[in-house]
Amino acid sequence: MANHFKSYLKKLFSDLHSAILSIFVGAIVLSVGGIWAFSKHLWFQLKTIMLLPTPLWITAILFLLLLMCLSKKTAVPLSTPDPEHREEFHVLWDKNNKMRCLNCGKPLKYSSSDTDPSVFYCSDPRCDSRHILKDKHGNKMSEQEAIDRMGAI
Repeated sequence: MANHFKSYLKKLFSDLHSAILSIFVGAIVLSVGGIWAFSKHLWFQLKTIMLLPTPLWITAILFLLLLMCLSKKTAVPLSTPDPEHREEFHVLWDKNNKMRCLNCGKPLKYSSSDTDPSVFYCSDPRCDSRHILKDKHGNKMSEQEAIDRMGAI
């Protein structure tokens, strides 16, 4: 009885192995045949399009190129400085004597280094421009010195 059961299990697993193997081989043959048939059909369609009168397929290509060009994103300007701000010492100043960025008009923040009080950065991370307070002769100055000189002007 045990031998009969073992032979039955061997036959069952052998048939199962053959069935799985034949399914894989059949799937590979069908997928390769499908790819070949599809590529043959695709090649035929491409030849047909290329043999059409020239203006039609050139027009279609130009239309697609136009769509691709129009779909590109254009750069968005950060912002424009307020015309009421005045430019002094290589930065913009608002009515309250607060410094603004020359590029985008956003407020400036102090540099992380304490050694040079004349260096400021734009607070907008997209702009991230560096500004150095300088007079007409190129001498660096602090924010308070610039405010004092503007008061004298």
